Amino acid sequence: MESHLSSTIPRDPIPEERGERRRDEEDTEGDEDDAVPPWGKALRSTPEDVMPVKQTASTLQPPTNRRSRSFQLKNWKPTQLLKKAMGKVPMPGDGDAWMQEKDQALKQLKRENEKTKRDLADHVAASQRVQTDFDTYRARTQEELLIVKEELRRAEAQYNHAQQVLLAAKEELQRAKAQHERTRNSLKERAMELHSANLFLNQADSLSVADIIAMVNTLNAEILQGAAVVADSLEHARGGPIPTAEAVAATQMLIGEDLVQALLAERAQEDFDPTTLQLALQVCLVYCCNSTIETWSVTGDLAFKELYAKIHREEKQATAGRWRSITQRHSGVTENLAHWLAQCTHGVLLLAGWSNSNTLPSGFENRLVFIGSMVQSLRIAMTDITSMDIKTCIYQSGSSFDPMNMEDTYAEERGTNEKAKIGEGVAGSTELGLCSLKNVDGNIQMGMLLKPKVILLAVLKYEEN
Repeated sequence: MESHLSSTIPRDPIPEERGERRRDEEDTEGDEDDAVPPWGKALRSTPEDVMPVKQTASTLQPPTNRRSRSFQLKNWKPTQLLKKAMGKVPMPGDGDAWMQEKDQALKQLKRENEKTKRDLADHVAASQRVQTDFDTYRARTQEELLIVKEELRRAEAQYNHAQQVLLAAKEELQRAKAQHERTRNSLKERAMELHSANLFLNQADSLSVADIIAMVNTLNAEILQGAAVVADSLEHARGGPIPTAEAVAATQMLIGEDLVQALLAERAQEDFDPTTLQLALQVCLVYCCNSTIETWSVTGDLAFKELYAKIHREEKQATAGRWRSITQRHSGVTENLAHWLAQCTHGVLLLAGWSNSNTLPSGFENRLVFIGSMVQSLRIAMTDITSMDIKTCIYQSGSSFDPMNMEDTYAEERGTNEKAKIGEGVAGSTELGLCSLKNVDGNIQMGMLLKPKVILLAVLKYEEN
């Protein structure tokens, strides 16, 4: 029996081995703390703690009827017991129950170990799958990155090429703009040249002769109406001083000696007859309007007249007409025309006895401004006809009556035959007339378009009487 127990129960190790084990246990004591359960830590190898276990182990004896197991716990330490029992303190007397619990614990540990292995295998498999997916994603990302880099390289190349093309296009655009500007300036110069040439080459008239005649009739009517209104208003404003000899001479150059003498004679009469003054104002305004229309320049009219007479004889009618049209259009002789008309008519009014030596009758200045604008329009319109030269015509004092070229202002009142008046003296023109001059094979042909109306000396003497 004792030999059986001695063979089954572990023997107390020899002192040398006991010392080495003790040193090993002390070295691994820190590691075992984590594996030993809390109730096992109380059974550490201290003299005080070990004594109860030793006493308990020495008092315990395995059952006599159980030969399968025997314990010899007298010299065993608690830590050895714990290691032996795998976390459970083996107590003497447990027998098969203790072994079953140990088997169950081992089985439980095996199951947990198998589960841990399976979990570990699952984790490893999942990790491998993640690694595989990561490798696949990284490979795909690298491929996409290479593609993006290649596309970026191509895009940069295209951008650089586009920049070069744009720069070339800008330079080409600048050259095209410069060429366009040169072409535009050249076309503008050519257009101006063609326009200038067209003035001489174009033989078509912008206006008709009937249009010019209508404008002259309108101007004559305005002159008649203005003179009549002023003459009627002078009846209540007589008594002015007698003008000087210089003023009389200046007015005589406008209306003639016969009308000046008639005005002075009318001034001495007590009963005022506005007819003589009206005729004098008409003759004065007609003379001023005709001089303005026929004047070439305010500085040297004679030189232009002689030059144009030569051009008209030697050049074609269209060429001479265009030269006259351009020259007269830019001569500027109609500037301050209303002021000149006011000065001329004011001298006539002073001869008739106008009391205010500084101003004109009310409203007459506005009429003179309107008459001046009509003269300017007529002068420009006459330059638009180049197929012939159209001129205004009047007859001054000292001329003889010719029914082929003039009309008597009082023809209807006198009722005499026109032929009977041939040769009578003319005091002046009361209305503007129109005549035409045309170069036909070097010969200047004249035609009467509108006869001017004149006042005869016989009528003027009749009015005086």
